[in-house]
Amino acid sequence: MTCSRCGKNEAAVFYKQLTGNKIREYHLCLDCARAAEGAAVDAASPLYSLLSMMVDQGLHQAPAADPPPCPRCGLRYEEFQQGGLLGCTDCYQTFAPQLSAVLKKYHGSTKHAGRAPARAPQSAEELRRRLAEAVHKEDFEEAARLRDLLRKL
Repeated sequence: MTCSRCGKNEAAVFYKQLTGNKIREYHLCLDCARAAEGAAVDAASPLYSLLSMMVDQGLHQAPAADPPPCPRCGLRYEEFQQGGLLGCTDCYQTFAPQLSAVLKKYHGSTKHAGRAPARAPQSAEELRRRLAEAVHKEDFEEAARLRDLLRKL
């Protein structure tokens, strides 16, 4: 994404400004961010030092390069971001670091936890025991529910 101020350089600092009910988004390159920080914020404020620190850290970091396209289907990561779909099975390996971050952001983890909820009984034996107990008590609705749970396992 290019700088919204100069339109020349790659944006490295992103922030939102809330004024009343209006939200304005800024995408600035490091040069424009450094120039804007003094004009937008009083030098004595804590926000000024925070912005200064962010800009200084950005100057020492190389811009993140997009990963190479998938060798099998040619899909670029940027295309995945726009469309939300991968092109082939090799895309999972090609974009593994980026996908890991996306999965962690939306699902809270990168590991599959399974279909069953965490509070569900873990063993089929326990379900069978409860099913037999429900049948013995003639609680057929509960028995049917337990039977369905057993089938899902």
